[in-house]
Amino acid sequence: MLLASIDEKHKGTMTFFYLPIDFKNKCNVGYAFINMLSASHIIPFYDTFNGKKWEKFNMKKLLPWHMHESKERLHW
Repeated sequence: MLLASIDEKHKGTMTFFYLPIDFKNKCNVGYAFINMLSASHIIPFYDTFNGKKWEKFNMKKLLPWHMHESKERLHW
């Protein structure tokens, strides 16, 4: 479900997606690891999701997205 929501606007921009699951509580742990195909996809992805409520998942929390890429590697 999460991947389907991401794919609505960002399909084909990722090379890796991992959503850790807490099997005891049968839910995700609240974060995912995503590797983008190109650094040029990071900012649009961030702009889409950062600070937004995820209506489809009945969450009240805002989504805090973090970029873990050095500025030197982002070739703009």
